[in-house]
Amino acid sequence: MNTLGAAGNSNSVIEYALTDTDVVSGTTYYRLTQFDIDGVSETFNIVSANCSSNETAITLISYPNPSNGSFYLDFYTKDITGPSFISVFDARGVVIYRQDVLVEKGSNVFHIEDLESAPGMYYIQVSNETNTSYIVKHSLR
Repeated sequence: MNTLGAAGNSNSVIEYALTDTDVVSGTTYYRLTQFDIDGVSETFNIVSANCSSNETAITLISYPNPSNGSFYLDFYTKDITGPSFISVFDARGVVIYRQDVLVEKGSNVFHIEDLESAPGMYYIQVSNETNTSYIVKHSLR
């Protein structure tokens, strides 16, 4: 059980923060109980935090989604770096678009311009010789 001392009486909002240094990997549950100076206490609902030791290594987001064929890919990676390519697949799994890109470790933003395809749902991923990102769905209207 971790405790944090009160700052005392105040007429303004006081914010508190506590870092759990003994957390284990996986989902951890927390419950806050607040004790007032007069001895009255209030216990709040349980909240969970995903404390996984494996940070998300790859995220891929497209926006605006849906689009008219021009959109951005916001791509964060620790695993896919260097010469890579963006692939867009149709519902049958056929590659309808491919763009060579140079991916840097961390945050990357790529612009897809004028993807000329019929309205519908498409699937996008970023790959290099050894790794592939998760697939993101993108809708064309």
